Amino acid sequence: PLEIVDWSHLPEDTLLTDEVRAYLEEAVRSLPESLKTVFLLREIEGLSTRETAEILQLSEAAVKTRLSRARLRLREQLSVYYRSQMEYEK
Repeated sequence: PLEIVDWSHLPEDTLLTDEVRAYLEEAVRSLPESLKTVFLLREIEGLSTRETAEILQLSEAAVKTRLSRARLRLREQLSVYYRSQMEYEK
């Protein structure tokens, strides 16, 4: 029988994934504490906006604002990373 190769787990992809993960972790660590804490509770721990607000003693609006700012900063940092990778590949 014909076997279908699973291309999703090639060593090069694993390396790239590990590299991107390491870059993202560094980007998260570089966030200001107020943004990092909200990001970690919401995106990593999976808490709701309400739960995060209660833990941090913030309004839900403040949690949403901080999460939005954290995501924006991370998006900007990742776009810099990807642009540099594209330049490197040329």
